[in-house]
Amino acid sequence: MASLAETGRVFRAVMRRSALRRVLLAYFFFNAAEWATWVAMLVYAFKRGGTTAAGAVALIQLIPAMFVAPLGSVMGDELPRDRALGLGYLA
Repeated sequence: MASLAETGRVFRAVMRRSALRRVLLAYFFFNAAEWATWVAMLVYAFKRGGTTAAGAVALIQLIPAMFVAPLGSVMGDELPRDRALGLGYLA
């Protein structure tokens, strides 16, 4: 397991490279926006119909992913990594 000092060294090395820094920051903002969307939808559903509605919204979002994820992973292995990442973000 990597030590904290080694993790910090790797993080500093990544942040020194502008291309890696942009990718890391883009991932951070994309992830934050995705979580914010999830929370907003669940809060809205909870206010409209309580725990049942919030649970239904969560299931409606997760069930399609259960079927698409295995297919997408196989298709992602066939594409170049940068194209697969771009198509995943686009979708």
